[in-house]
Amino acid sequence: MKKKQFVTIAEFARRTGRTERIVRYWIDQELVATRRANLTPHSRILIPVSEVERVLAELLPADVEVIDVPEAA
Repeated sequence: MKKKQFVTIAEFARRTGRTERIVRYWIDQELVATRRANLTPHSRILIPVSEVERVLAELLPADVEVIDVPEAA
């Protein structure tokens, strides 16, 4: 099974223990790299999994509640 390459804003917020509002602020401030699902203005915003890992590494360990993501069997 393929690993996920992108997550949604909601998934990013859940994994980092932040609110969607904070994640959207980070995106607006260009602190988190994103992509659009397609070229329309209202398309879904996707965040590379590498960005999740980068942000988690930069946050203080006490600030993050680690959420285990089950491996595909």
